[in-house]
Amino acid sequence: MNLNTDFQELLRRFESYGVKYLIVGGYAVAYHGFPRATKDLDLFVECSPDNARRIVDALVDFGFSGAATVEGELTKINSIIRFGAPPNQIDVLTTISGVSFEECWPQRILAESGDFMWPIISAPDLARNKKAARRLRDLADLEDLGLTDQVESSDSRDE
Repeated sequence: MNLNTDFQELLRRFESYGVKYLIVGGYAVAYHGFPRATKDLDLFVECSPDNARRIVDALVDFGFSGAATVEGELTKINSIIRFGAPPNQIDVLTTISGVSFEECWPQRILAESGDFMWPIISAPDLARNKKAARRLRDLADLEDLGLTDQVESSDSRDE
């Protein structure tokens, strides 16, 4: 998995502070087989006070001096915290469409990059997320990845 140096450094800090996160969005689509341009790195995080504290500590260590101001937002559902600017933008998401963090975490994939392992949303959970989001880009991702069958089989978990 090819992540730029800044993204790698941030994720290394997330790992060292014990942050629970998953790579989602365009980088997850690329990992699962369809590399495409993306303007940011999307990180789906566990929405809890303990994880919020770990995220803030990692961000401060990374050099985001104002990171402490976002701790409260990281404990709320439907929060998006953005850092940087495209193409090096990082979006930290406490909620994504169609799936919960608790559902996705046990199913995560660990992708190797050099000497490190990055947690990525599984293909079935990515498919459920893309289907629920229903944006044109997301529906195109489903088609490009051939994940429409994954959506149908993973939807049976809900029954």
